Amino acid sequence: MLARRYKELAGVYNRSDYIDRAVSEYKQAITADPESLFLRVELAELYWRVSRVGDAIHAAEDVLKSDPNYPDAHQLLARIYWHMLG
Repeated sequence: MLARRYKELAGVYNRSDYIDRAVSEYKQAITADPESLFLRVELAELYWRVSRVGDAIHAAEDVLKSDPNYPDAHQLLARIYWHMLG
């Protein structure tokens, strides 16, 4: 919940300290639940929203290595690539 809240604050205020805190909270949550693909996709989406596209693609592809049919990772990659085309 903290990670999502910092992610929202980062989106509203565009402050790097909120972004860093959100990334840190997501990483802590992933450490606590390493099997959670949801958390990994959320982190990848955060990376994309703060223009860390390479990290976002890498994180989403890591999810697909664990579960090639995970729809949220496919959707995120589709949005990233679609945005890159435009």
